[in-house]
Amino acid sequence: MRTGTSRRSDEDVDDQEHTTARIERGAGAHADRRARRRTDPHPRGHGEEAFDTLHAAGKVRNFGVSNHTPGQIELLKRSLNQPLVVNQVQLSITHSPLFAAGIAANMAGLDQSIDRDNGLLDYSRLNDMTLQAWSPFQKAFFDGVFLGDRENFAELNDVLDELAAAYGVTPTGIAVAWITRHPANIQVVLGTTTPSRVVESAAGSEIPLTREEWYRLFTAAGHTVP
Repeated sequence: MRTGTSRRSDEDVDDQEHTTARIERGAGAHADRRARRRTDPHPRGHGEEAFDTLHAAGKVRNFGVSNHTPGQIELLKRSLNQPLVVNQVQLSITHSPLFAAGIAANMAGLDQSIDRDNGLLDYSRLNDMTLQAWSPFQKAFFDGVFLGDRENFAELNDVLDELAAAYGVTPTGIAVAWITRHPANIQVVLGTTTPSRVVESAAGSEIPLTREEWYRLFTAAGHTVP
């Protein structure tokens, strides 16, 4: 275990080497963004030296986090010299506590009203921090996709199919449109290497769902609008 402020922690070295290796594997000179993963309650180092070195070397232009709450972000910012511009969070029509809690705020008898992220959506908008949605087609926490799952989400898939036909896209596109329609300007992280999935998703990002259509999908997924 290393102490003091003048020596680089193993975490800093690992982060720099890992990031540089990923950039080189991608045959690029730099990364536009680098996101720090889930917060560690027992960190070996804060990673500030790694951020400083990567930024100074031109390897990474912007920095962010993944799955951080507002309090965790504020704590991390105290040890960094660069602003945090993105936060990657799991978000889909069927896994949307980011939206659902606020919609059901102050409804004591409704589990949906439980704030699971300490007001992350409002914090991000107030601080101009971009949210990026990962696993945009997952039912919940790695339980498989909801697209085509009529056993558990028959009504949702009916609405997806209906809107897909109306807009001339696929249900995948509508699932993406549901996320990008939100005024927080959320970006979608696909995590796929399938060209057709990328094309379908890109088409959906251009669709301006109406408020009524957005809420139809929301309630069809099992959420409540008080």
